[in-house]
Amino acid sequence: MLKQKYILLLLLLVISFSLAFSQKQEQITGIYTNLEYFKESGDVVGMEVIIVYSTDGTKGQHYALVQEAQGQPSSPVLTQVTVNKDEIEFTIPDKQTNRTFKGKISKKELVGKFRGNDETIHLKRKRSYWQ
Repeated sequence: MLKQKYILLLLLLVISFSLAFSQKQEQITGIYTNLEYFKESGDVVGMEVIIVYSTDGTKGQHYALVQEAQGQPSSPVLTQVTVNKDEIEFTIPDKQTNRTFKGKISKKELVGKFRGNDETIHLKRKRSYWQ
């Protein structure tokens, strides 16, 4: 009888761990890019987002290094990222107005939009354009 209880307990633990790992959320940190060079015009066009994680030992925070290009690459901007499971949000300070990006991360890409803009942006998870 005692042996059966141990086997049942072990089986329940294995099932619990299996369920926990099957519901694992996507890794948020990584490099997401669609930057592209056009040889004919010499233009670089697109966007690259590098998401990293930092902690002071008690509280953690995600950050995004964002670089956009519309002909020429802009200076990168570092901004805090709000994370809710596989959804992220960050704001890029701009001279005229701040622009807020909302997106969803999967194993292969970051897909999202800037608030007030209907264009959906697809950034593949891969090596940086600059590598």
